[in-house]
Amino acid sequence: MQKKITFLVFGLLLLNLNTFSQELLSAYDLFNQLSETFKTTIKDYEADLEWIQKDITQTGKVFFKNPQKLRINFSEPKDQVICSDGYELTVYLSELNLVLKQ
Repeated sequence: MQKKITFLVFGLLLLNLNTFSQELLSAYDLFNQLSETFKTTIKDYEADLEWIQKDITQTGKVFFKNPQKLRINFSEPKDQVICSDGYELTVYLSELNLVLKQ
């Protein structure tokens, strides 16, 4: 009786072994999967931003609206804006009263 129970439990474990294993994803596949999920499920978001480059810190708020619309309103440097519609990038530098487009 003990051998039958042990064999049964061992057999069930072997059959269910597939459910315990997970497929390993490469970083490329993971980012593609996240990108597709992001494109299809995230409509828009906003977040506080802190951009640190060496000894310069810039702060502001970033806004994203699907598909491909991005705007960053900086509070430091005051009134600086970076904006993109997915095709054109616009940067407004308030200190210089200058608009750059690419």
